Parts: sequence; structure tokens; C-alpha cells
Amino acid sequence: MDEKNVCPKCGIPLDGEPQCFRCDADQPDQFTTVFYNFKINAWSLPAGLTGAFILQKFWVFHHLAILFCVIPVHEMGHAFAAWMNGRFALPIGAIVPTAGMTIIGYSYHFLVTLIYLAAFGYLGLKAYQQKLYFWVALSFCFIVISIAMTFSLAADQVGPIISYGGVAGEFLLSAVLIISFYQPSFKILRWDFFRYPFFVMGCM
Repeated sequence: MDEKNVCPKCGIPLDGEPQCFRCDADQPDQFTTVFYNFKINAWSLPAGLTGAFILQKFWVFHHLAILFCVIPVHEMGHAFAAWMNGRFALPIGAIVPTAGMTIIGYSYHFLVTLIYLAAFGYLGLKAYQQKLYFWVALSFCFIVISIAMTFSLAADQVGPIISYGGVAGEFLLSAVLIISFYQPSFKILRWDFFRYPFFVMGCM
């Protein structure tokens, strides 16, 4: 076999590809290593929180933060609380921040639970295949919490949970956004770039 057509490191055929899929899978690539930059990781959180605190002292930035950071996360909190309990939810405020509302159906539908569990199950599986263990753990947590809520909450308890989910989302989902800043994600999402605006949203 032509030596130019095999990987010089592990010896498998390259089949015309410029990189060896085995070595590329076993070693951190440039996309992954950017998440382990010590200076960025050390300074991002104190700089982000301090910057958010200072900016919100100015009315215009405070107003923009409410519209484009607080409202989307708040409405997603309502939506996640509803989805976890098998209720339909459409977080319009996360799509159109100035809308500030989430459409919620308070009747239980098994199909919502099925779609929710299937979505996070698929996310966890793909993350495991790509060794993105933070997203595996996050998917597992969302699945377990949903199952626990579905089987432990009475029907009259779900409404208050969904209502409080907005404020909970401001804390919990913002924390997820901040933590995920430090975690590699799927390359197709270009998380090496988009993690910055979502990190700002989490801090604000």
C-alpha cells in the first residue's frame, strides 16, 4: 500500500481524507482546545459578572438586558417547567424577546413527555458518542427531573411550578449558560463563537 495513503501515526488507510479519523477522534483538535485556555477561563466569570453589574447601573443597558437577556431566559424557565411536566408550551418571549410571554397548555399530554424525553435522550446519546460528557450529564439531569416531576406532583401542584419556573429559569438556566461556556459542544453549533453571547446573557 502506498505510504502516502496511510496515517503515519496509526497506519490505517486515509481513503483520500486529509486527516485520520481515528487520531482526530482520540486527540483534542483546535476546536476543543480553545475551551481550555487558562486565561480566558480564569478571567471570564469575574469580568462577565462585574461588567454585567456595572452596565446595569445605566438605564439603557439595564433595559436592553431585560429585553434580550432576562425575558428570554425567564420565558424558557416557564417552558421547561411545563415540558418537564408533560404540558405544551411555546416560549414566544424567547423567540421575540419584547413579547415577554409563553403560551402554556395546562392539560397533561403524554406526547409532550415522549418528545421531551426523546429529545434529551438523543442529545445525551450524540454527546456520549462525541465524548461531550457535560451535555451527557445535563441531558440525564433533565430526564430524571422530568420523570420525578411527572410521577410525584399532583395536578394542582403543576400550575404553581410552571409559574415559579420563570424566576427559577433566571437562576438555573443562566447558571447552565455560564457553565456551558467552559464546555466543548457539537462542532456544528460553532459553540467556540456563540458561547460568548450566551455567556453574556447568563451573566446579565
